[in-house]
Amino acid sequence: MAANSQMTYNLFPLQAYIALFPVAIGLLMRIPKFILQLKSSRSLSFDWILFTAVGLPTLYVVVMTFLPFSPLGAGWLRIPEIISIGGVTVPTIAGLVFGYVLLGSFKVRNAEDS
Repeated sequence: MAANSQMTYNLFPLQAYIALFPVAIGLLMRIPKFILQLKSSRSLSFDWILFTAVGLPTLYVVVMTFLPFSPLGAGWLRIPEIISIGGVTVPTIAGLVFGYVLLGSFKVRNAEDS
């Protein structure tokens, strides 16, 4: 009985939760300041440098936490060493940072930037 459940257990929902829940928490941490930025009458711009330098590497770690366990990447996509060695700590920190940086990349455009 135990051998059958070990062979048929689907890890994808657990891995998706481990990867995406910290992203949601990071978004929630940044929402108050983002709402204040939206309430200002000035327009927003997107900081591509911050998103490219910090957001994309953390997005890679988050995606590689659950993509090898998905039907899309199962069997051919290798799990990076930093994720397999770090346990859930590395994806958790990466998810928090990605969620925060995603909303933090929106900046209020100054009058001289127009």
